[in-house]
Amino acid sequence: MNDELTPDERAAMRARIVGGARDISPAGAHRNAWIAGSVAAVLVVAIAGGVVATSTLSAPPIANTPTPTVTLPPIPEPTPTPTPTVGEQRTVTQPVSRFAFGCDDVAPRVAEFFDGEVPDVASTIPRSRGNAWTQGPLQYSFAQAGALYCEFGDIGGTWVTVAMIPDAQGAIEDRESVVGPDCGASLPCESIDGTYLLVDAGTAPTDNGSSGDPVKIEAAYQALRGDILASPPSAAQWEPPTGTTLLTGECSGILSAERFGEAVGIADMSIRHEGGGWSIESWMLSGYWDAPFCSYVGPGDDPWTDGTGALMMWLPGGEWAYDQADLGDAVPATGGRATDMVRLTTVDVGELTSFDADVLVDGNWMRVRLPESVAEADRPAAAARVAEALFERAYG
Repeated sequence: MNDELTPDERAAMRARIVGGARDISPAGAHRNAWIAGSVAAVLVVAIAGGVVATSTLSAPPIANTPTPTVTLPPIPEPTPTPTPTVGEQRTVTQPVSRFAFGCDDVAPRVAEFFDGEVPDVASTIPRSRGNAWTQGPLQYSFAQAGALYCEFGDIGGTWVTVAMIPDAQGAIEDRESVVGPDCGASLPCESIDGTYLLVDAGTAPTDNGSSGDPVKIEAAYQALRGDILASPPSAAQWEPPTGTTLLTGECSGILSAERFGEAVGIADMSIRHEGGGWSIESWMLSGYWDAPFCSYVGPGDDPWTDGTGALMMWLPGGEWAYDQADLGDAVPATGGRATDMVRLTTVDVGELTSFDADVLVDGNWMRVRLPESVAEADRPAAAARVAEALFERAYG
């Protein structure tokens, strides 16, 4: 749930998000990047699954008025393009956990949250419950780091999230820079020989508000802290795909607002930066992988109700994850290499549906949420143009 809110505030926030949230504003090493609007399709269960985010998780109601559409020119037939040689022995490395124990071993540490019974573990990829917002690049960012990320329980009931991230240098300092000294004096805040440990829990919201039992959280934290000290994580083994370049840095340097607007047929788009909020989940991309959340908005007063808001998140070097993820149909696009790919994916969470251009470019998995104002018939063309803009960035 939330690091810095009262139980009443947390319950209200969670109920609001489950009811149709449209905004979230995490901040990490790049706190000017934030999630908003149509990200609700993957964030709607975030609070219920254990995301730690502060008061900038606003959730304006979803408009019931018809969403305007924009019509894009038809996508041109792709023409053959030269394929640069990436390397004769190109290798895509599958990451492995750096811990000698797994979520099944963690489960007894959180059994007291479930009346002493060891709960089922919802830690498989893709997950069927728990943090729905971790679908896509964010979901796989923990595994790529060799981290352990375990979810227990069910949305609407009691839940527990446990995360262990090796080599998480800077996470504590970044958290304190957002929420204050001692991390706001809420959840435990320390680096365990370089490993960041999160134990967060909660229950379904009630009229009076409710949250995880702090005594049980502290007990589970201390037990897991001892496990980390007794069996420290091994050395990192994962390597980016052979011959590729990691795409990292600020949003404007990856996909400018002007170029994105051209791709989706919306003039005067901008990249919106709003600070506030912190979670280890958002820090994994923005802080650990230097891949901040990017929010694009149209010129309207409320881009999330007029359908011109969009977002991008990505996992540098995440080709292995792209290959494993359940993505949509392939879309033809020009300018890429033989190993590149574009897919148009429909993401359903609850009553919300979004459409993502999943682009594999130079070994990096880029997920770009298309604006709702893009008509159904135009989505493949928009996805292709977004991909071509990313190809230009990588190879131009």
